[in-house]
Amino acid sequence: MGSVVYPPVVTLVEPEDQEIGDPYLYGAERLFTASVDQTATLTFTLDDGVPHAYPNVTQASHSFQIPLLGVHTVRVVAQNANGSGEDYWTWNIFVTPPTIYLVDPAESEVTDPVNASRLFTARSNQYAIIRFYLDGQLKQETPVPTQNASYFHEAAPLGEHVVSVVATNSNGSGQNHWDWNVKECFSEGATKCVGYDLFECINGRWTLKEANAVQCGYPASPTVTKVSPTTDTLGLYRMNDNPPVLTVQVNQPALLTLKVDDVVVDMRTVAQVDTDVTFEQCPDFIAYMKVASHLGTHTVSIIAENGNGISDPVTWQWTLIVGIDQAAIEFEAMPNYIILGYEFEARMSDMPFFDASSFSSPGDHKLLIPSHAYTNEDHTMKKGAIAFHRDFWENSVHRFIAFTAYMWDSDGGSRCNEPDDPPNPCWIDPDGRAQYGCMKLTCNMTHTMRLDLRDRSVLKACATDDQGVWRCVRKLPVTSDESIVNIDFMSEIQWIYGQNGELPFPTADLSDNEIVLTWIRVKKIDEPESEQEKTLRPNICLKLRYSSDEYPLEPNPYNPQQGTFGARLIWTRREVQGSPGEEEFVLNFGITQ
Repeated sequence: MGSVVYPPVVTLVEPEDQEIGDPYLYGAERLFTASVDQTATLTFTLDDGVPHAYPNVTQASHSFQIPLLGVHTVRVVAQNANGSGEDYWTWNIFVTPPTIYLVDPAESEVTDPVNASRLFTARSNQYAIIRFYLDGQLKQETPVPTQNASYFHEAAPLGEHVVSVVATNSNGSGQNHWDWNVKECFSEGATKCVGYDLFECINGRWTLKEANAVQCGYPASPTVTKVSPTTDTLGLYRMNDNPPVLTVQVNQPALLTLKVDDVVVDMRTVAQVDTDVTFEQCPDFIAYMKVASHLGTHTVSIIAENGNGISDPVTWQWTLIVGIDQAAIEFEAMPNYIILGYEFEARMSDMPFFDASSFSSPGDHKLLIPSHAYTNEDHTMKKGAIAFHRDFWENSVHRFIAFTAYMWDSDGGSRCNEPDDPPNPCWIDPDGRAQYGCMKLTCNMTHTMRLDLRDRSVLKACATDDQGVWRCVRKLPVTSDESIVNIDFMSEIQWIYGQNGELPFPTADLSDNEIVLTWIRVKKIDEPESEQEKTLRPNICLKLRYSSDEYPLEPNPYNPQQGTFGARLIWTRREVQGSPGEEEFVLNFGITQ
């Protein structure tokens, strides 16, 4: 009897189970492996699709792309000369969302110090778009489906956060997350000082335990420090000046109080320590400066006060003087001329004057009309000045113009006040004091005055008296190389505010007050020495200071025809026509409110 022949027998290797299932994922594949008990050709077929044969093998594998949703059959057939044998898998394709796994950190609880960097890495079991979120805010997403992705955060923000990772594809979404705890401190209960404040580590945060703690060096009472000015004196301030600007710092939150003597003129609450606090344009300080009884020297102080106590004051010495408004019109020589002296006629018919030498009562005021000769471009270096004004008593009996001269030495400070002529007092002022070095002139007359440097040894201040006789009132020695570089005419009001802080003086019409600049004694540089000194009309040899040689008497920004120093005083210039060289050079002045 012949040998028995058996057909080949197929065994399912991988997957081992005949019933299998996979979620549908586009593009994914499944590997199928089978073996046979004898050499044969193994053929794999998905449903009724194309067979895939592997000849003369005892084991073979083949991958199929995951088909559409539903139940499918993968059949494997073994065939040789002995016959054939087969087996199959039942393949169920279904939908399931991807699963996301935490890779790094692998633990879901993560702790980092503030501002540390951190890399988060996750993996999906399906190809998917992977997105990372920090506290619900999208931070990063992959541009194409993938199974692995990472998110890098450069500076860890303080607090407790959630980093979520979501994988999304056509099967749905899967997510996972890390609890990210970012701390400032790790030793609970530890303390530290920040400036004067004490902080304690609570739940990973430095939490304020005590502000202005003594153990952090906080002083028992506040301290005020000068910032500007750092000197001990503030100098002289006129009644119409702005108050001094004072800047200080305080080392604790406190109430700052600004005082003049014992009078509070401003207060500031300070919350931010060690920063500049500036007092300026304080309304109560401005009001204080308009009170006549406040003239004189005072102590200005700033103190700080809080629950810790009252600071020592920072102080300045400050002097309040009478209010002053000034205006001037200035001239200098034309090229090739040197000024040796000048004459002018003065008429004052409408300029108010209240004789109050002491300036002690509300409403006291005085008007001065000086002419200055300068032998130096620095105008603090006056060589001489003439001042005159109307004067009357309240009963209007005592009424005249007083003429005097104050002669400054070349240092701009010391005065030479010895009268030359006359030696007797020219009047007794309302306070009973004799006034020397002056002349009493009649109001309704025109008087001629001059500053004279012609003898080259002294500068003289002279005027004609009521009889038309020249009288020299003051003189000051000069050096042979000195000359007058420029001259001016200036009006100045000195006053004390009225009872209610108002200006005490009335207006004065310009047309009733005038100075006629008549002759200028000059030296002409480009002529023979015997002909150099001559007397000329001012329009020939003078120009407005700072003006051009082409337009010598045109107003300019540096020296306008109206005065610039005071808002209430003005000067104007006009020429009265005459024959060539004989024009009058007239200056008018007045007061506006």
